Amino acid sequence: MNLFMGALLTGRAVSPASLREMKTSLGFASYGLGVWEHADGCSRESRHEGLASLWGYQTTAVSSADGRYVATLTVTVPPLPTGLEDPAAEEKCDFMNGRMESTLNEV
Repeated sequence: MNLFMGALLTGRAVSPASLREMKTSLGFASYGLGVWEHADGCSRESRHEGLASLWGYQTTAVSSADGRYVATLTVTVPPLPTGLEDPAAEEKCDFMNGRMESTLNEV
């Protein structure tokens, strides 16, 4: 994941035009085309982030805007019902993602 995020944000995984589109075209809320951008609070640059959850695993990847600094964290979460079965389960996943993001940003 670190290699992919680094290659993506340094322009080695996609064309410069595609990377520009990913960073500027809003897909959902604050996401571009799969990459979320936010200020890091420590510099003038933004960070880029990707989140994923699948069958008991949650992954968060955070990268500097230039792709030189990347950190990824994956955790195995306890079995939870789907959001359709129990709306509180989605809140628990969001909470876990927030903790993971906070940890990575501090690193």
